[in-house]
Amino acid sequence: MKRILFLIFLSVYTFSVEYKYIEKYEEPNKSNLEFEEGYNKYSPKFSHYVFTKRAVSVKKEPNNRSKTLLTVGGNKNIQIIAKVSTKHSKWYEVKINKTVGFVNEKNVLKREFNYEKAIEEIEKLEEFLYKDIDKIYFIDCYTPLSYSSGLKKDKYGNGSNQSITAYEVGTKDHYNLQDRTILSIDSEEKKGYNIKVQTYPELILNKKYKKNLKKLELDGKFITKYIFIDKKNQNIFALMKDNETGNFRVIINGLITTGKNSKYGFETPLGNFLVAISKPVMTYTSDIDTTKVIGDARYAIRFTGGAYLHGIPSLYEPKETRTQRKKITESKLGTYPLSHKCVRNKDEVVKILYEWLGVKSKNKAGHRVPIEPVIVIVR
Repeated sequence: MKRILFLIFLSVYTFSVEYKYIEKYEEPNKSNLEFEEGYNKYSPKFSHYVFTKRAVSVKKEPNNRSKTLLTVGGNKNIQIIAKVSTKHSKWYEVKINKTVGFVNEKNVLKREFNYEKAIEEIEKLEEFLYKDIDKIYFIDCYTPLSYSSGLKKDKYGNGSNQSITAYEVGTKDHYNLQDRTILSIDSEEKKGYNIKVQTYPELILNKKYKKNLKKLELDGKFITKYIFIDKKNQNIFALMKDNETGNFRVIINGLITTGKNSKYGFETPLGNFLVAISKPVMTYTSDIDTTKVIGDARYAIRFTGGAYLHGIPSLYEPKETRTQRKKITESKLGTYPLSHKCVRNKDEVVKILYEWLGVKSKNKAGHRVPIEPVIVIVR
């Protein structure tokens, strides 16, 4: 009898563990944030989640020896309720349908749709823009199929591809200012233009780049449309601001994959960019032979250099497996950077963005200028 009691005690001791809550996650409930009906139809229906780096066991208690409730495969997103701490480790409390359990933080990455961060960045940008709107310009230096490397990355990790180079005042530190970057020209001197770019130090820009500076014309109006790309969380959402009330409406959100450095590709650059054009289909060429078009993606929005927001890309050939290959590529959204520089979305998500931009003008090739200025914020 004593042996049986001892075994029961040992079992309870082994599979139960003391823990405390160190953080709880709630859905956004800001008074100035509203959501379009069906905004998260094509993405997780929760704002706080973890991404599984590998297959993980969901435990009944935050203890590796606890009962396994279910197993979740790698590259999946799971809603999180809270974070807890034990004597030896930290765990996320998760919810999958009606099942509530725990996953070890070592096996997952914390992610979220960070609406508060986006609003904070928009408010900083507006302060920068409207302080003296007559001084605001954007960079125009797009060169199709450019693979030039030039200077190394700058402090922000931005490469020199499809950019112009500025230097920090009083130093030799260079910054690669990407195509469509928004800046202000504070003054003009013999040595160049004194410019400011939000979040950057004071910079000096050579006058040879004068031809690459275009005035941002707002015609007395305020910008209302913003797209926020979150590289860390590999997600995207669009916000529309009501400048009378100060409220923001979430139009759509979704999971993405951004660019990564490779022989023929680049990281999606950080910055604030003015959307150039959109087009119904974006074709792309072979890395080896840039004269050969080998595939396409639907609903493309160019926001810097050759970087587009676009739907799922796929090669034309073999035709019989194209639908299947697109589904495989789509399954990787929300995982890790994978593209050449662009930002991949579900076709359905980017189609909504594409239509939301509207059409001010359109050329013979079907390239559409947005009906009003739209700013893409990449963080």
